[in-house]
Amino acid sequence: DNAVLAEAYETIKGYRQRSKEEVSTADYFAFAGAVASEVVGGPRIVIQIGREDAEEKDTSGIYKTLSASSGYQAFKDALDRSGRDGARDAVVFHTAIQTLAQIGEKRNEELLARVADE
Repeated sequence: DNAVLAEAYETIKGYRQRSKEEVSTADYFAFAGAVASEVVGGPRIVIQIGREDAEEKDTSGIYKTLSASSGYQAFKDALDRSGRDGARDAVVFHTAIQTLAQIGEKRNEELLARVADE
């Protein structure tokens, strides 16, 4: 279940709708993933801009069984099945997701504190 990504998706969708350039949602996600990798100490990922958005969602992807609470082994197994370097990439992706989840939790706490003060 990727429900934890709903806020990120809505944010990216908003940027895309306001953009004057033809930038696909896929490009925004690729860029966000590259930034997340670098923020958590992973490799710098060079992305190729110009991907087209899919007409329908891919239900066979490697992340179908993953969520923010999935453990390292689940990430490694999914990445191994996809032909990636499972061990290395699992560490990067798992760390990125956990770091982004912590940032999101901190943001929610700050917003709740702000609302409580009003």
